[in-house]
Amino acid sequence: MFEGGYTFRLAKGDTGIAVFVGTCVEQRRFLVIRETRFPTPPVEGPQQPLCVLPKPFALDWSDHAGLRAYARVCLGRVRDRHRGSKNR
Repeated sequence: MFEGGYTFRLAKGDTGIAVFVGTCVEQRRFLVIRETRFPTPPVEGPQQPLCVLPKPFALDWSDHAGLRAYARVCLGRVRDRHRGSKNR
């Protein structure tokens, strides 16, 4: 899920939601809900996550609407974390 300049990834079996800076595709795109042009090209291959958010118990890996809603709720926290990592 791409939201607010970050990639939120929840794969089957994950216990947390990995957050990456920019548009990241670790392997290959599997499910494209809506094709959108991004300001930068996608980064492909393994990336180091900015942070890992706790996965809500009720959120299933295939629930893209739930992941989008959760990403929007957490966007402020992710941006704060990103700003903090730049200042270190």
